[in-house]
Amino acid sequence: MAGNEVTFKVAGGRLIGVGNGDPSCHESDKGDKRSAFNGLGMAIVQATKQAGDLLVEASSPGLTAASVTIRCQAVELRPAVAEVHREPPPSGPGIIGTWESQSGDEMGTATFVFEKHRDRLGGYVESDFGEQTIENVQIDQDRVSFTAGPVSFSGEMKGDQMTLTMKFAGAPSDQAGTPMVLSKVTK
Repeated sequence: MAGNEVTFKVAGGRLIGVGNGDPSCHESDKGDKRSAFNGLGMAIVQATKQAGDLLVEASSPGLTAASVTIRCQAVELRPAVAEVHREPPPSGPGIIGTWESQSGDEMGTATFVFEKHRDRLGGYVESDFGEQTIENVQIDQDRVSFTAGPVSFSGEMKGDQMTLTMKFAGAPSDQAGTPMVLSKVTK
């Protein structure tokens, strides 16, 4: 009887998975049933965010059911993604500052932040694809170029508007993306 099928029920939380410690067992780890291995079975449970009782019950045909009540406390959940605390975005003449793309661009919504660090320009871009560091900034009168991760940008800056084309690393030189229009944020 050490290999009985055990059924688990949970109240006040949820059943995340089941196990038995048998490395050669091919039964699903998801579900509410699992055969015992040497008389042992395991239920992995998750409480709710609120305080209360979590009841776990195990039963198997021919055996007396058993249950345990776990008292759970409310906790403040930590963020799943680390919070980033930045200084306020820079502002200044020329390229220094925050630029936002207009919707409908290849990158979707994107924010470009250009900063001056000692004697070089850099910054970061946040888009629907994540965040990338802006490097290799070159400015020649109204022409601008830079890289952000695997993408090269080049274009023209006129006042508070910048028109850029982007090209992914390794793409043929004649395959530039559609122009992206950025507007400088003047908040």
